[in-house]
Amino acid sequence: MIKYTFNRLFREPVPRLAVILFTGIIALLLCVLQISMEREEQNRAYIYETVPVPVYITNLTGTQKDNLGISQGTAYVFESRLDDYIGQISLKTRTSTTWMEMDGIILPPQELVGISNLAAAQELSQLGEDAVVWLSGYDEESLRQDNLVCILPQNMLPEDGDIPETVLFHFESTIYNSEKRRDEIVSIDLTFPVAGYHKNNSRIYCPVANAVSVNWRMNFPVKYDSISGILIDNYSIDALREDASEWFAEPQLTSDTTSERYSYALKIDDSQLRAADEAMERSYTINRICTVIVFVLSASAGFVIGFLMVRSRKKEIALMRTMGTPNRSIYFGFTLEQMLCVVLGIVLGGSYNGWHPADRLGILAATYFVGLSVALQIFLHKNLLTTIKEDE
Repeated sequence: MIKYTFNRLFREPVPRLAVILFTGIIALLLCVLQISMEREEQNRAYIYETVPVPVYITNLTGTQKDNLGISQGTAYVFESRLDDYIGQISLKTRTSTTWMEMDGIILPPQELVGISNLAAAQELSQLGEDAVVWLSGYDEESLRQDNLVCILPQNMLPEDGDIPETVLFHFESTIYNSEKRRDEIVSIDLTFPVAGYHKNNSRIYCPVANAVSVNWRMNFPVKYDSISGILIDNYSIDALREDASEWFAEPQLTSDTTSERYSYALKIDDSQLRAADEAMERSYTINRICTVIVFVLSASAGFVIGFLMVRSRKKEIALMRTMGTPNRSIYFGFTLEQMLCVVLGIVLGGSYNGWHPADRLGILAATYFVGLSVALQIFLHKNLLTTIKEDE
């Protein structure tokens, strides 16, 4: 029977080549679908590994992330309790001078804003890399240190263009002395070297540590206008949300009972990650639908080819059955004949992607043989006389 099967392959090559070509194209289509899925997975992984995900403390509705008046306790939680998830933390606070002196000129009170980096001041970060002109020996790293430095607004510089080397800030406040039972005036003078100038507004910027130190010494409450950071590992969003839920609410458009427990919300700007996940899910859905269609097409092709094959060879089959060949031998011979063609087609088409996905290529062959088997079983279960009569 095996020798007979091989002889049949070479006696009628055109139908066999058609089967090889069909299964090769279908196998190639499965490979293309797999490559498309792998590229989508790579794109998603690239986004998760490279796109920075900002994390903000906001009001409970998530609509405000500046001028919040965040307490030191909340800042400590953000910096220390969530430090496994959040890095590149940006802090912003402020204080006010009583007066300041620059190049011997006394200037009225000014707002001194403490920032840990340029990202902490949205009004500066929106201007891009040219927001600050740094003087020699200074850069953004100066904001992360405890050294006294300041960045002046360009409109505060002298008209002759000479940038002062230092600025004297005078701070003054009234503190109640419980022992003496009266108010006392406390004042300090601090000389800040000028690190550069910026092109935005009239605010003067300094390292956040300097502004916090001034507030402490003057007995001013330390409140942070804004606190933000960047997610260290974008795959840890769910873990961050779970751990942060002890201190922060999820942003909601309308405040509800969460306001009784929480003062602030933690907003994670993961819009790009969610877009990548949605694109991946769409790709998975399309891939699954196309794969099912391919398998249905394969089973249908197996049935049609099996039907056409036995119909064109009814006389041969009838003769084999007359000579006493059992149905299982006939079934085995026809199946082996098709199996060789199908396997060769899958080998050729699947080589495009290194025969990956192997499991789907195997299912492709299986569905084809299911359809083929159904057609063969329908015919082989017919009565011999009926088969011969149909052929007359």
